[in-house]
Amino acid sequence: MTSALREAVRAVKRARLESHLRQATGEDIRAANSNLNWREYWHRRVELRSKPRLMQIGTNWTCNLKCNFCRLTLDSTQKEMKAKPPRELEISDRVFDTVMELMPYPETITLTPLGEPLLYSKFGRVLERHREIGSHNLAMTTNANLITDERARMLVEGGMNHLFVSVDSNDPEVYASMRVRGELGKVESAMDSINKWKRKLNAPRPTMTLASTFMERNVRQMPGMVDFAVRHGFEVYSVQLMEVENPELEEEFLGRHIDLTREMVIETMKRAEGKPVRVHINIALRNLMTRGLSLPERRRLEQATNGQADDPMATVSTKGQTLMEKCHYPWYFALIDTDGDCRPCCWTGMTFGNLNDLDFEDIWNGENAVGMRRDFLNNHIPKACQNKHCRVDLDHAGTME
Repeated sequence: MTSALREAVRAVKRARLESHLRQATGEDIRAANSNLNWREYWHRRVELRSKPRLMQIGTNWTCNLKCNFCRLTLDSTQKEMKAKPPRELEISDRVFDTVMELMPYPETITLTPLGEPLLYSKFGRVLERHREIGSHNLAMTTNANLITDERARMLVEGGMNHLFVSVDSNDPEVYASMRVRGELGKVESAMDSINKWKRKLNAPRPTMTLASTFMERNVRQMPGMVDFAVRHGFEVYSVQLMEVENPELEEEFLGRHIDLTREMVIETMKRAEGKPVRVHINIALRNLMTRGLSLPERRRLEQATNGQADDPMATVSTKGQTLMEKCHYPWYFALIDTDGDCRPCCWTGMTFGNLNDLDFEDIWNGENAVGMRRDFLNNHIPKACQNKHCRVDLDHAGTME
């Protein structure tokens, strides 16, 4: 088949999927959008007719806690917040309207602000819109300290699809030292209420992920969090690496405690064997614990975790893969920050554009977005993606231009 004929056939396939997307309603919209997005990715398109398949929205900067590892608690961030009028501590009305328009399209749209989404003034409107369109794709990240029994019922009745609940220790004192102003008992009560209302209303949603961020202070609790997850009905236990935002915590960064980290990960996988929870080791933590290992050492680590809930070594090696194979984010992911900046992920320093100034279509297919996709097609690591704890950098240390 000639290249011209091949492209003609591809264009027909894309046109058919675009037609399906225009005609879709309810939950079918996200499926139609996903099918078109995948087709455009495989056809190496840099200008996209599809919308993102995954979105994260930084709804607000306000928070009820003062986590010691969070950028929000830094003096520089607090100074920046105090200089802003209250209306700028949340996404603007213009950005809110854009998010509401985009809501039916992603497979998952997650409220993941620097603060707590339950403090967002329009949270109720977001939940109402989600219920009205019947997309069943809304998720949120929460510290759960504000989830009362009434709010638990609201989340279940509103069809919230998934909760990412941030809990870093099953020890109340360690938890409180990290999630300052938080109480582990409130979190456990919140989970009990969520599960109670799911049973009462015979509702399958929200499903839940236990999201735990680890540093030296709490890494020894990593295995015990498996039992915490099972006890409170979490389907997934996500083990994440604490990135150093607060310089005072530099000594607690797990990069300085790699042997201990490997030991705790292995013990965690063993603890999860046969239990109704899937353990997921975040890619940044996987990269960290395998860095510097010889091939025999890597194989021993593979053997130590073989057959467990989720092999932390799985897909770590990316040798021989192109950038497109390593990372699809420029094609399918959009992160909208509280200030309106739209970015391809939470790692890169690049912005595609600001939704307070431009329409989403002009950003999604704008110069920066199209340029990044072209860079990936040419197997060139953009400067904004260099020196990050992600798949793009893996196996390229010291070789980036």
